[in-house]
Amino acid sequence: MFLASFLASAGCRWLLATLFLQVASLAQASPKRPLPALRVRAVAPQVFVHTSYHMYPGTTTAVPSNGLIVQTSKGAVLIDTAWDPEQTLLLLRWIADSLHQRVRLVVLTHAHDDRTGGLAVLQANGIKVYSTPLTARRFRQLHPQSQPPTAALKPYTLIRAGRTRLELFFPGPAHTPTTWWPGCPATKCCLPVAWSGSRRPIP
Repeated sequence: MFLASFLASAGCRWLLATLFLQVASLAQASPKRPLPALRVRAVAPQVFVHTSYHMYPGTTTAVPSNGLIVQTSKGAVLIDTAWDPEQTLLLLRWIADSLHQRVRLVVLTHAHDDRTGGLAVLQANGIKVYSTPLTARRFRQLHPQSQPPTAALKPYTLIRAGRTRLELFFPGPAHTPTTWWPGCPATKCCLPVAWSGSRRPIP
């Protein structure tokens, strides 16, 4: 009887309101954990791996995603964007400041956001972005309001930029049904950039 009277009292309502405000204040005082900084490291002469990060909702561990930068005498070739527009802008700035080059073209290995999250930034900067027809079709399905990459890559595509040869090949469905791999014969570098660091199955 006493408990029922207390719960109905003005004092109880005041106490509950105070507790609610304190919890809300604590929630606002705990900002979202910042992502690790964009990372770029050399793996061979004139070949670099770029690593960007994403935090899935409800998690506290940032998931990395790797892409490739190939420096050529004609400009940089970028394999995959960073995970979002902000990190892609940082990547373009790193290439300009560290390699003193502009990105000549970009190729996308598949349509997931860790490969295409910065596509709009590249397109806004007038950078040509290419993919296979399968990847472009899948991108349109995932992002019907966005401009897809140019569907021009074949199962085996050779890109020449000065003396640099970049081979792109599709070994068959793996991480996704459309993923292909890049290789740079001169440096004997072949990077399976399709792996994002995530152990979860992704369609």
